Amino acid sequence: MKSLALWLTCLSLLWLPLAARAESGAPTPESTDTGKWIRERVRNASQGQPERVRLHVTGCMPSATCPTWFYVGRADVEDDEERSHGVILLPEKGVVLPTRQSGREASWGPELVIEGSFTGVVRAPKTSEGSGDPDSAEPSPEFKVASAMLLHPSRNEPTLQVLLSGEEARKQVSPFGDKRRWLVLVSNKPLFEPESEKQSQDAKKQLLEAGFKDAEVFDSRKAPQLLCCYLSVAAGRYETEAQAQTTLKALKKKGFQAYIRQGW
Repeated sequence: MKSLALWLTCLSLLWLPLAARAESGAPTPESTDTGKWIRERVRNASQGQPERVRLHVTGCMPSATCPTWFYVGRADVEDDEERSHGVILLPEKGVVLPTRQSGREASWGPELVIEGSFTGVVRAPKTSEGSGDPDSAEPSPEFKVASAMLLHPSRNEPTLQVLLSGEEARKQVSPFGDKRRWLVLVSNKPLFEPESEKQSQDAKKQLLEAGFKDAEVFDSRKAPQLLCCYLSVAAGRYETEAQAQTTLKALKKKGFQAYIRQGW
């Protein structure tokens, strides 16, 4: 348990004031020190300072029995030191972690983009969360997963981002409660940009005028498999992918650009 003591010591050193973080809705730049960034997030969570963050994580080797243990970073990093920052993922209700591999690095598990928040708790993984003796396993922070998707190899963005802080991060956005999980999306605008609301409503109006009566604007946090923080415009939501494909074809015939996503 020496590792746990070391972790707690590192946390205690971070009680000192830090540089001001980004305002709610303004993602922070990528940290150059993964360990420090994680400790700051854990510290803030333990102090009751909510944050919603986005991480790129990679699963453990497929031969190991660690279904919920991931390390922070991509599979293609060359420095083993970068794989030393483990995280214990706790999916929220309705959130499913993708299990198939991206195909880019077959020697590792799935590479994911996840969003959510650290709980402030650091502990050794349970037997079901890590291989080997849990008493000798490295302690890792818990992370409550609000959304998750496979990391596309071409995705070019920081591995570590703070998306929301303060009251906006504390805000509870109720997820869609029906079975219409197949979304036909035509627009996604940054949630906190001044013009996003007007642009999204204009897009909805165009869809309605074109005959798509189910068009709607919604906060992307309502769909766990979409990323925060966007105003999304959908031409419709459907129970089956086939229904969504029918609407997608109709949209393209009328000159709209659109695509399909499974929201949950």
